[in-house]
Amino acid sequence: MRSKKNLETEGRRNSRTKATELHRTTWKILMVFKEKSVKICGNLWLNILVLSFFSGVFAKNEYFYRINQEWHSSEVFTYCVLPGQKVEIEIINLPSDKEMLKQMKDRRVAYHKENRATEEISFLPIEWTAPQEPGLYPLGALDFLPQNTNLTSRRLLNIIVMIPPEKVKNGRLNGFLIGHYPKNKMPLGFIEVTEENKDTYISEHFQLKDFLCPQNSGFPQYLVLDMKLVEKLEILIKKLNSEGYPCSKFAILSGYRTPYYNRSRPGRARESRHMYGEAADIFVDDLPKDGMMDDLNGDGQVNMKDAEIIAKATKELNDLGILPGGYAAYPATKQHGPFVQVDTRGYSVTWRTTRRKTYSHLKGKRK
Repeated sequence: MRSKKNLETEGRRNSRTKATELHRTTWKILMVFKEKSVKICGNLWLNILVLSFFSGVFAKNEYFYRINQEWHSSEVFTYCVLPGQKVEIEIINLPSDKEMLKQMKDRRVAYHKENRATEEISFLPIEWTAPQEPGLYPLGALDFLPQNTNLTSRRLLNIIVMIPPEKVKNGRLNGFLIGHYPKNKMPLGFIEVTEENKDTYISEHFQLKDFLCPQNSGFPQYLVLDMKLVEKLEILIKKLNSEGYPCSKFAILSGYRTPYYNRSRPGRARESRHMYGEAADIFVDDLPKDGMMDDLNGDGQVNMKDAEIIAKATKELNDLGILPGGYAAYPATKQHGPFVQVDTRGYSVTWRTTRRKTYSHLKGKRK
């Protein structure tokens, strides 16, 4: 008689097999769109097709943001700017509601004091000028729409005003040790992370604190983060779940690294993309939550094969031209389990890592 654990494992495997078959069929359709170079509104429709398959976007999402000509459809989205920078925000309703759009054209929304806003903004497009004071400025999407608009989702747009890089003096920013970037290769700006805002969700699954550099320090700390990386991780979560691999959130082994921290660690690239917030070392840690990669393929072992599932999903996104970048699966060590490095360099590339190792679910116990 089969045990309860074996029955659960078999059930997950059968569910994953059905999801994978559906996924492969839909993936073929998406690849046909790519091969025929269907490009409408800067690949908007291709991205909508991908998002609709991965997350049921048409079932629950009725509108999209376009921020400075970039399309976004996440429940929570964050956009980073510098002081004084102008941000053009449009809300696109799909399918188009002409009457609603007509109402929006003349509508103006006053920001409330608690949102730290200082002026009124208008619609289609809304032009918002970032204040000189760095910080977090939350904008509720429903505040932009007519009151009688019937939406099933409540989206949040966070705009973060960063600290300009020239504020770093002698390798420090307000006392926080940054180190020295290569000449003419400074990041666009730094996000100030405080005890009060560290738990802020910058996307549906990720918080500011998830990407902090692990060097010992109190608050405030400073962070460089490419929000395209966060968006890519969100799409990867949806993709893995669509294939039958449970993933509520990626655990981030390494996000941002200051130049000081990066150079203090052996074996790190001198100009690592982690220094620019463009890379993250990730793994799935759902069942069980033990700080190690999950047994994604259900073979009873935790090893590179599990990391390669994430790497393969990343490659497939790259093949579709969705936020392409580097990716590579890394083996476990005595300090951590296997993981995958993902970045947003703009083109697809992978590289060879060291030999495979296999670990059990018990931390540090090698099989």
